[in-house]
Amino acid sequence: MKITVFVKNCLWCGFLGKIPYTNPQNPNVSIILLNYNGWEDTLRCLDSVYRTKYPNLKLFLVDNGSSDDSIDQFKKWANGELITEPAPMITDSPIKTFIEIKEFIYSPESGEVNPMEGNSDNSVQGNLDNSIQGNLDYSIPGTKDHSISGNSDYSANGHLDYGNKHLNEISIIKIEENCGFTGGNNIALNYILENVTTDYIMLLSNDVVLDADSISEMIRAAETDDKIGIIGPMVYNYHDPLRVQSAGVDIEWTTGKQLVYCQNELNCHVEAHCTDVDFVSGCVMIISKDVCEKVGNLKENYFAYWEETEWCTRVKKAGNRVICANKAKAWHKEAATTTKNPGFVEYHITRNMFYFMKEHASKTNYRSFLLYFFGYHIFYMSGFYILKARDGTRLKYFWKGIIHGLTSE
Repeated sequence: MKITVFVKNCLWCGFLGKIPYTNPQNPNVSIILLNYNGWEDTLRCLDSVYRTKYPNLKLFLVDNGSSDDSIDQFKKWANGELITEPAPMITDSPIKTFIEIKEFIYSPESGEVNPMEGNSDNSVQGNLDNSIQGNLDYSIPGTKDHSISGNSDYSANGHLDYGNKHLNEISIIKIEENCGFTGGNNIALNYILENVTTDYIMLLSNDVVLDADSISEMIRAAETDDKIGIIGPMVYNYHDPLRVQSAGVDIEWTTGKQLVYCQNELNCHVEAHCTDVDFVSGCVMIISKDVCEKVGNLKENYFAYWEETEWCTRVKKAGNRVICANKAKAWHKEAATTTKNPGFVEYHITRNMFYFMKEHASKTNYRSFLLYFFGYHIFYMSGFYILKARDGTRLKYFWKGIIHGLTSE
């Protein structure tokens, strides 16, 4: 059944892959990249963004209440003082960056994002083709830093690239406390919608690595139909780069199950350029600015998990399409931040499932979902946590999520 629907969804947009992407304007794309105590992953993600070929990008790096030295590390990277070894699936040489940093701070009292005092241009002046003499930190996250003396245009592995010449500025938005995936992204979304000229907004998790053509492929797909509201790539497993994590997801409304296309398949090959789905993975998704203004931002009471499902559902209910751009590639570590907190995933997934089904399922489907959940799923998951995982913490937060999901408005 799932494969039949997947093929059907591919058929009518299959011919779109044959339409050349000829838009000379290259719509503006604003990227929101969220970081929380994970600068090593974030730098690898930034490295992949800086390798993309798409010309019209603006990058907003949101530090979501980090307690480590993330911002200092980002500044060193932007100045070319810190060079990150590329992710395993990227075979090119390391990149040295020269990017201007603009710092902003979010005020919870006013709800505004304002420039920080003393905001200055940190970019390296002069011709980027010239060598910069002196020592350079060649940092491989997770390993010991190495110092390279002499001509810093070269690493131990050979020539250093300068990356996407069009991406010459990063705006860092500092938030004093962790507002979750939804809150952190919404702060940047509001700022962009009010202050930035853009056509699309991209939400990007810090544990993602982008293929160099990924943004171009997603925009190419988006530009084929004004009704397309949200676009995502085919997401692969970071640790098993040929294995697909998700090619979009459909919802089984009678049970609340998420039917993930191509999940765990090796080299899932789809001829169609795009596939209509119920939602795409929240780790990488692009939304049209016009559609975002029409349907609103992410729902902050979700905090994390199911938030992309809810957003995509609102987009579809508003008459727009949600698609997976099958030629676009990204690699995702999955839950690199949230798995550091035992019970976090179990609580939010369970609670937010109830939030979502109560709001968006029909009365008949919601009753069917409750019968399935309390007639089967609750026993299956409880047995898993007790007998197989032997994890009382995860069991406790699973049940806590059920209670809060049922009782919260």
